[in-house]
Amino acid sequence: GLEFSLGLLGDVQLSNSGVAIAVVRELQKQDPSITDSHLVQGLAAARWAGRMEWTQWLGNDILLDGAHNPEAARALATHIDSLRAKNQSVSVHWIMGMSSGKDVEGVVGALVREGDVVECVAVEVCVCV
Repeated sequence: GLEFSLGLLGDVQLSNSGVAIAVVRELQKQDPSITDSHLVQGLAAARWAGRMEWTQWLGNDILLDGAHNPEAARALATHIDSLRAKNQSVSVHWIMGMSSGKDVEGVVGALVREGDVVECVAVEVCVCV
């Protein structure tokens, strides 16, 4: 089998990487210059701004994520819950903004736990022409 590490966080990335590997396997049939080494390097180097992305602000650890539907929120919640399990006293301060038409109850219901703080921010929606 192929041994690799992932540059992206979250258990959902395991299934996503399976799709990427299957696609690369098909591409390798057409272009043998694409090696497993390229595949392993690509999986390790993968980054997605705003998707389970850790940063710091004023000395505080901040996790940015654009979970905008219940399925993405459940994936984020699984990751956050694994962090909570390691540190029993962790509460999360959520700052959320969602555009109209989104399943706010589904997203909030998937993410927020007892003891968490939720702040809502207005989201301006731009229509690009």
